[in-house]
Amino acid sequence: MKRFAQLNQFLIILALVKISFLCSSPCFAETVLQLPRQAIQLSLRDSTEILAPAREAFDAGNQQEAKALLNAAATKSPYLPHGDIQLALWFFNANLQAKGTATMELLAMEESDQADVRYLFAEVALGQGRYFDAWTHASAGLDAEPRERWAKEYATHIRMLLTRVKAKTANSRGDWQASMELFGELRRLGYADAQADMAQGRAAFMLDDVDEALDFYRKAASRPETDLIPELAIASMYDSQGNAMKTEEWFRRCETLEAQPAESARLEYVRWLLKRNRSADARRQASRLRPSDERRKDFEYMIGATYKMDGEFAAAEHIFTKLNREYPGTFQVANQLALTLVESDDEGKRGRALQLASKNVKAAPKSVDALSTFAWIKHRLGETEEAEKVFNLILRGGQASRDTAFYVAKVKMALKKEKEASLLQSAAKRSEGVFFNAFRVDD
Repeated sequence: MKRFAQLNQFLIILALVKISFLCSSPCFAETVLQLPRQAIQLSLRDSTEILAPAREAFDAGNQQEAKALLNAAATKSPYLPHGDIQLALWFFNANLQAKGTATMELLAMEESDQADVRYLFAEVALGQGRYFDAWTHASAGLDAEPRERWAKEYATHIRMLLTRVKAKTANSRGDWQASMELFGELRRLGYADAQADMAQGRAAFMLDDVDEALDFYRKAASRPETDLIPELAIASMYDSQGNAMKTEEWFRRCETLEAQPAESARLEYVRWLLKRNRSADARRQASRLRPSDERRKDFEYMIGATYKMDGEFAAAEHIFTKLNREYPGTFQVANQLALTLVESDDEGKRGRALQLASKNVKAAPKSVDALSTFAWIKHRLGETEEAEKVFNLILRGGQASRDTAFYVAKVKMALKKEKEASLLQSAAKRSEGVFFNAFRVDD
């Protein structure tokens, strides 16, 4: 029974093994486009001056006075929501969630069918991922009559905000046809920005219209608030579907772009190849063209990573040593250098590896990468039992990468815990994602 319990414990550990990909700037996976939450903008015009007395009272802690002043201002302006709505927003912005919610709930008891009240509830629900509630509130708000005091353009503004909530909700829950229609309605109401363009691009892609998706991404890229690369966005969408052939096809399309976007796309291509353990292809792409000064560090880092993945530690050490000298404060560079130095027979280099790993742990004591590297180096320097204690902490947190699972397997084997070692090594071999130790997994 005890053996069964131990086996069950390690099966749970295997289930918790997660894949982490080391990179020195935002990874390709982070470029998968999602429509982000937007700040709530209820004012059509700059209302700073008219709201100034209320804001002063609020900041001074006189919330009842602020409420009275806000409601008085709302009766005078055709471009303001109900005063309690503005008050609730100020509470939320001040991180006073309970007071903001209470203000909303009291207002809803009296004016639940008003468009601006429904809008605020819809926006909060969307921000919390409650898509049914967001949709329901926004739909009710669109059915409501605008307040009599509102100017026509402000009523249209509120209608646009409600439609935007529905469009974002449809996009978030994968109702692609509704998303396309609602964002189209937003354009007719006069609303268009890069985020809306990207959301429609995503919806069009999911509706299997890649040409239309590319058009929307190009619209987004033409706007000054974004540096989006349309072809890279399509590659990202295919990658999110697990279609490696199409992903690579769109990466290669980026080669015909102008120099700067082509180089950015090539760097993401290199990361994508390395993440799939295609070290030779990644190194070939990284070395194909001379990088710009701005990107040199990133490309050199990736080349070093490909050598490390192939077990060519001397070549990797040369690159990471150079980068560490040029960028001494870069966590990942120091981390990779430590992992290559500990493979040396030179005791001075191995001591330097421990020094770098210890410094990284002090700088980031909760970093799994830092702790894993530190523990592995401890093991390689003969302190295996101390290494096991650190690795056990990582496993309990469920944050182990394939390489960490491999390291722990080696430590368990050194401590004659063969069954545990076998389970962890199997997890490292069977999992997906980047694996720098694949070349020696059966050592």
